[in-house]
Amino acid sequence: MPLDLDYEDGDVRARLQWIVAQLIDLRPFWPKVVSLAIEWWGKQFDTNGGFGGRPWPALSPGYAAWKAVNYPGRGILVLDRDLRAAVSLPDRVMSPSTLELTIPWARLKGENVDVSWHQLGTARMPARPIVFGDPLPAQAALDLDRVMDEYLDDLVARSGL
Repeated sequence: MPLDLDYEDGDVRARLQWIVAQLIDLRPFWPKVVSLAIEWWGKQFDTNGGFGGRPWPALSPGYAAWKAVNYPGRGILVLDRDLRAAVSLPDRVMSPSTLELTIPWARLKGENVDVSWHQLGTARMPARPIVFGDPLPAQAALDLDRVMDEYLDDLVARSGL
């Protein structure tokens, strides 16, 4: 339904200015994006990378055999479940216009370790990225569009327009 607004009306102008102010400072919106990112990264584990559009390569035969004996039923990148736990609690740095999420690799088991080789791969191991980039996978883009629409609808409703 189109909005028919008289921009000369001071009340309408003030309400629109309020909406603009809310869009300049996105800190109230960022937690919704954090929730989405955590959900997407969980789907990466659930689909062995398929959600992000790059299915993870199979484990090497030797490692797969060892893992089947020592950790039966655990998927790729799931040995002791610490990595999945780490992606569910990203470090967050928020400003009015930016959001930065960092997976706390170094906090796994309280050790100062770097397991980002899963993301990037090594000479001996193919990359199995948890974090995917731009462009977003189709479902992730739809999710983000939905959350943005909900946020904007809420702003308009709260403004009284």
